[in-house]
Amino acid sequence: MFTLFVLFVFAWLFVKSVGLAFHVTWGLAKFVATLLFVIALPLLVVSPSLARCCLCCCPSPAWLPPSAF
Repeated sequence: MFTLFVLFVFAWLFVKSVGLAFHVTWGLAKFVATLLFVIALPLLVVSPSLARCCLCCCPSPAWLPPSAF
C-alpha cells in the first residue's frame, strides 16, 4: 500500500513538473515574441521610408541605362 502511495506521489510530482515547464516555456515564448514585435514594428515603418528617401535623394549612376530601374 505504501508503494502505491509513493508511486502516486512521484507521478503527481512528475505531472506537476511537466506542467510547470510548459508554463515557464510559454511565458518565455510570449516575452520573446513581444520583444521581437516591439523591435520589428518600428523597423517595418522606418525601412521603407528610408529606402524611398535614399532612392529619391541619390541620383542614379550615369553609366546605367534607364531600363535598369
